[in-house]
Amino acid sequence: MTKRTELLKEIRAFAKDAGLDIDETEGGNHTKVVVGGRRTVVARHSEIPELTAKAIRKQLGMTEPRQGKGKK
Repeated sequence: MTKRTELLKEIRAFAKDAGLDIDETEGGNHTKVVVGGRRTVVARHSEIPELTAKAIRKQLGMTEPRQGKGKK
């Protein structure tokens, strides 16, 4: 599970590094996020399942964060 706050920090850092505009709008149960014309929603839960976080990153054009040292 991915912490919602960590995912949003990761999205903000991605937008800043890429020089893209970011817009966050708080809805009823979700946060609407637009980065450089690509949009997605992030549920307002403290933790988000890994597959959902992966889909959110893909929708925004982000690459997956590197984990570990790779394959042997």
